[in-house]
Amino acid sequence: MNWITANEALILADYPTDLKPVYDQWITDNPDKADRLAEIVTTTRAEFRDALAVDPANVLDSDEEKIPQSCTRALQALVVFQIETEMGHAISEERQQAMTRADLFLRQIAYQHFVARPTGAQSEPTPAYTPPPWRENNQERSLP
Repeated sequence: MNWITANEALILADYPTDLKPVYDQWITDNPDKADRLAEIVTTTRAEFRDALAVDPANVLDSDEEKIPQSCTRALQALVVFQIETEMGHAISEERQQAMTRADLFLRQIAYQHFVARPTGAQSEPTPAYTPPPWRENNQERSLP
């Protein structure tokens, strides 16, 4: 599984074209909000990593800024929705639906319906369970 760096640059690279000028104007009008996008990305990325950590089968990439590539669209939808809300911009029905789908996807991760391991991960997930030898040989355990 590919893990990619989820940061402000990733969001801005795929930012909706109709919203980018509005966002740029908002930053111009509110220079104190210049770091707000990065803050939202950081907290949303942490939500994804925390949801992944719920399942012991998942092995997280050691880089705290990385998430599985298959999670990026959901992360982007949640971040854009949040920043658009903060800007006071009218949110389209399509963006609301994208945010809802992204939120449901994030919940499914926490419900352990998503397995993620970095490419080449050698370590076993923790906690891990190894069956006792008598179970591996299909032997029944007998009590004394």
